Amino acid sequence: VDSDSSEEGIYNTIQAAIDYIVAEQAKEGYDDSTEWVVEVAAGEYNRFLVPHGVSNITIQGQGDATVITTLNDSELDVKESEKHNSDGQGIIVWGADITLKNLKIVSGEDTAGVWYASAVGTQDGMWGSSDEAYTSLNLVDCTFEGSGSGYAIMPQRGAFRVEGCDISNYEQAIYFACDNYYTAECQIINNTISDCIYAIHGYYGTGSDETQPMVIRDNVISGK
Repeated sequence: VDSDSSEEGIYNTIQAAIDYIVAEQAKEGYDDSTEWVVEVAAGEYNRFLVPHGVSNITIQGQGDATVITTLNDSELDVKESEKHNSDGQGIIVWGADITLKNLKIVSGEDTAGVWYASAVGTQDGMWGSSDEAYTSLNLVDCTFEGSGSGYAIMPQRGAFRVEGCDISNYEQAIYFACDNYYTAECQIINNTISDCIYAIHGYYGTGSDETQPMVIRDNVISGK
């Protein structure tokens, strides 16, 4: 993906690349073990939605040179019906085993009056997390730069990993409100969190024989 490219086969938006993968995975005979990597060039990009039913995608940028803006009253480039009345104005991830890596995610102050306003989130008020509830959302080596409002990361599912991220200036850095889930594989490792009212906050509401302890280690947390 390159916002400035006119070369054939290179998409100008992250959403267009995801839409291509959605179409490929829907084809008869598709090998669901295929691992997809969306390489995103340096530049500024709109936020995007990874829909239910897709899996095994890594969206990888060039560090702080690949910037995605959220919580700024922007529109997703999808049909209104595809939002499920659950647009928290950030990157929405509903697919299974999705990784965001080496991206800079910048957030404004616009929460649109919804409690789940987040730079990256999995909230779906219509479907819940569906079949993806215990597949992992992975945030790796990303920078989150807020404006004092909303959440940086809101993983509403029983498996997620936040590792090597730098998160600053949100109401909450990592928030999970998982009434109907248990912790299967949740990891918050080696992050730097600063100037957030809550660094790590949330709860899980059910138990299971498969419940695993949440791993929280080697994080550096500081205030103003």
